[in-house]
Amino acid sequence: LLYHWNFPNEYNRLSVEKIKPELLEMEAYFNNLMLKGKKQQPQQTTYIWQNQPEKELPELFILMVDKYKLIAPDTTLDQFKAIFTGQAVNTIKPVKWHNNNASELLYFIIRLNDTSNIEKTNRLDYKKLTACFIQPNGIPFKASFKELKQNLSVNLSPDKQKAIDELVSNF
Repeated sequence: LLYHWNFPNEYNRLSVEKIKPELLEMEAYFNNLMLKGKKQQPQQTTYIWQNQPEKELPELFILMVDKYKLIAPDTTLDQFKAIFTGQAVNTIKPVKWHNNNASELLYFIIRLNDTSNIEKTNRLDYKKLTACFIQPNGIPFKASFKELKQNLSVNLSPDKQKAIDELVSNF
């Protein structure tokens, strides 16, 4: 900033000293604006597992990879845990869902929410869902989750619903 520079002659130094209060005031004003902007846009975070994350998340991970095959087998436990431990979404590697069936993924998250396994919310956060999970090809889901939710019983077979219900009932 200008008021920190060493000027070669006394005249320039005195000129800057005269306007130093205004410069400091402007700096404080702009810093305050930047802080307000950050407060208005809180950082998006992943889901928060409510019960015993250290015990239950590894169990859920094994069931989802091995028994129910809902997530890609190359998913790491750390990658999976990041989805359920309130990490900043811009710092995680999303987990690949086993297929591109967005209704199935949505039903899974709804069941976790309804059973209070993840931090319960009145409204589902579709941005969070698409930040945490991607399609098998690595491309984000583009489905309209709000519309899918309205037709979930039509878009998802009873067998798939039953399998996810069974998985979630373990926790």
